[in-house]
Parts: sequence; structure tokens; C-alpha cells
Amino acid sequence: MIDDSIETGFVEIDDHEVKDFLEALGEKKTQNLFRVQMKASARILQKKTIQNFMQKYNYQGVWKQEIIRKSGKKKTKTRRVAKVTSKNKNGQITVKVHIMEYYKVKWLEMGTKRRTTKGRLNVGYSRDRPDAKRRYFMRVGKPMNRGRITPGKFFARAISVTENRIKSDFEKRLMTVITKGTK
Repeated sequence: MIDDSIETGFVEIDDHEVKDFLEALGEKKTQNLFRVQMKASARILQKKTIQNFMQKYNYQGVWKQEIIRKSGKKKTKTRRVAKVTSKNKNGQITVKVHIMEYYKVKWLEMGTKRRTTKGRLNVGYSRDRPDAKRRYFMRVGKPMNRGRITPGKFFARAISVTENRIKSDFEKRLMTVITKGTK
């Protein structure tokens, strides 16, 4: 015999009550309920990523960027180290924390190879072979070393630290919403 009730601490919830509650909400409101709780849980990772970034680089992690639209109007956008986004595609809810809102953050997270310039002065064009379809720059001078960026791994460390905490927080948030709705 299967027991249809789940005991959580002091509250006992019947499985039929939960199903009735979710059916009464409707499909769109149920998906929105899950999306809101998932985004709230994902903010744990966002905060930890920003905290790791601030410790590593001693910078707040917010950049102001001025964008000029086609109409000529100027708009100031705030770019952050980590951002929580959600997407609902064919009933599949996807919530992610990404660090690609500002393109330079990727270099700080993953690092770069050693970068060098090709030469100091461009003196003209050359073709190595007569049948070459492309022209190459002729340069004079030594190439200069521009260094490399060592990987910061602030996002990867934040994921490894907060992964279990996010899952348990999502379950806890969902249970509190369902217990409030079934009363």
C-alpha cells in the first residue's frame, strides 16, 4: 500500500492537495511559480560569484556603458559580473547565471594566451608569391610582449561551493509556497 502523504517537519501534506493546488493555479501560473523560485535560488550563485570577483580583483564588478541607438538617443546600461536569466521554451524552464554580460569578464575567468604584437611599424604590403590572392603587411621592428591574463576561476569556485546549497534552497522555497497554497 502506497502512502500519499509527505511529512516535512511539523506539516503533513497530502499528495492530492498539491495536485489540486497546482491544477487550480493553471499552467502559466505554475510555470511562473517554479521560475520565480528557481531564480531566487540561483541568486545564491550570483552573489557568491560577485563576492569571489571582488576578493580576487578588488573591484566592485559593475560597469556603466553608454549605448547610442539608431534614433540617436543615448542610453546608459549597467553591466555586471554575474546575471541571473530565465527562459521558458516549450514548457521547459531554464534558469542560468552567466558571466558573459560584459565580454572582458570571460578573459578574467578563463585567462588568455600570451599576446604579442607583430611588429612596430607598417611599411607597406607584400605578396609572397605572384599567385597569392591576399596581401600581407610588411612590418619593421621587433614584436612586443603584451603579457597574458592568468585565470581567476572565481565563477568555477562559486559553482563548486554553492551547488548543493542552491538545490536545497530551491526545494525549501518550493515546499513553503506549496504549504502556504494548500492551507
